[in-house]
Amino acid sequence: MRAPSKARFLNDAEWAILESVFRSTLPIRYRILVTDALGGGDRAFTIPTSAITLLTIPAAIQDALTAFATAKMGAVGDTLASVSNFVGFTGPGALPSQLGGLINMGYIVNVGPEPYSDLSTKNPALLVHELTHVWQGSNSTSATTYVHNSLMNQCRSEYGTGSHGGAYGYTPGGIWSAYNAEQQASIVEDWYVSGMPESGPLWPYIRNNVRTGSV
Repeated sequence: MRAPSKARFLNDAEWAILESVFRSTLPIRYRILVTDALGGGDRAFTIPTSAITLLTIPAAIQDALTAFATAKMGAVGDTLASVSNFVGFTGPGALPSQLGGLINMGYIVNVGPEPYSDLSTKNPALLVHELTHVWQGSNSTSATTYVHNSLMNQCRSEYGTGSHGGAYGYTPGGIWSAYNAEQQASIVEDWYVSGMPESGPLWPYIRNNVRTGSV
């Protein structure tokens, strides 16, 4: 387990990979933060931030949000209109409003220190896997649904086999909704790693579910 010491937004190369997989079914790019944190067992994990406030998030994440919000307020000639267009609010409280807006319904993707600097070159498969969890959260009624599902199935696997790995294994051919959150993420990751073929047993899940936002 590792607490975050750095946080950033997705870069252009990472976003290009994600658009090639998910098309337009992810939330806007600036609702997603990447950190160098790791969870239990030093595993990557992704969490929705809708229940997190500025008072509780780590300093590294606050710094990234503040830098982005400040940059946006200075964009387009530093006009009040540009601020209003971005957050729908202007005036003395505009910066806190921006930060709150960025946090609300956002996602924090924790990938660890090694691939943190650029997932597009260091671990694109991990990028696709973790952003499938963002996809799950943004296309579900509750952003936290996939979190509970993932934890429950990892715990079941740990209890039954002594390893969390069983939560990720799957056999193609079932309906999409029958797979747990980690199995779905593994399906999308495996399809990407195999070269994104528009045929084969995994393609229907991408065509019919992932790219249509159908959970």
